[in-house]
Amino acid sequence: MEEEFMEKINFPDEGKYIIAASGGVDSMSLLDMLARHGAYELIAVHINHGLREEAEADEDLVRRMADHYGVQYKSQRLQLGSKSEDAARRARYDLLYTVHDQVNADGVITAHHLDDRIETMLLNQQRGAGWLGLSPLHETDTMKRPLLEVTKRQLYEYAREHDIQWREDATNADPGYTPRNRVRRQLTHQAWQRAHRQLREYDSWRQTREKYTRAILDKTVSTGENAVTLDRIQLLMYDVSTVRDVCYLVLKERFQDLVEIDFQTVAGLEHFYKTGRDGKQLWLSKHVWVKLSPDAMVIAVAR
Repeated sequence: MEEEFMEKINFPDEGKYIIAASGGVDSMSLLDMLARHGAYELIAVHINHGLREEAEADEDLVRRMADHYGVQYKSQRLQLGSKSEDAARRARYDLLYTVHDQVNADGVITAHHLDDRIETMLLNQQRGAGWLGLSPLHETDTMKRPLLEVTKRQLYEYAREHDIQWREDATNADPGYTPRNRVRRQLTHQAWQRAHRQLREYDSWRQTREKYTRAILDKTVSTGENAVTLDRIQLLMYDVSTVRDVCYLVLKERFQDLVEIDFQTVAGLEHFYKTGRDGKQLWLSKHVWVKLSPDAMVIAVAR
């Protein structure tokens, strides 16, 4: 059983990695797997968002477990003054990549798993995502997600079998806390199975859709050294879903290490392109800005 489970783990190449460690069962199990693998120089980074009373206990656990496994540990604090899931996520990835650059790491590793992919797909369906948004959470050159074929239930089983300590975030069980929690509470076993099949279909369509989108991108996008320009007039010919897919590919291919590419980012960029005033500027992260002119939208790296 253990061997079959471990075959599902997509271990990254040997190297130096940041691992995002919240203290939950997902990241604590992943930390154990990576430490046992023995091929990595790891820096466990815990980000305290300051949104929950239990945050100090979470931080203490990650510190102790990093010491237990003999890996480096860094703690970063965020004072968001908000319970926005989106704001917390964006700030978290900015910090992870800041540490990544500081220590010259080969990549960032997160503990996203199959249930996360299914929940994100269902959320994106509700929000009207483009086709590429319905096949979410993939790896990039610097973002590694070894657990994408593993379920949450399997992670609990692994943690119990290996006597791994973790902490439960009580807000995850509150359907009123985030839209993701509401989706999670509605997922019966049968609904999960249906959603899993649907996700596999979207995954299989992804390659065809990406080829179609790339052809449009070639017609509507020009690139410079530190900037990309999208033709607003040309893009008006296409539906919202297609424009979002074009935005997704632009961000993925030119800015993937500087911007957290998720549905909110892509949909926000498409909405800005469609409704923003000329001369208006939008920051996608602390590294990347967007500016509108009458016939173009420029996405550029901040100097």
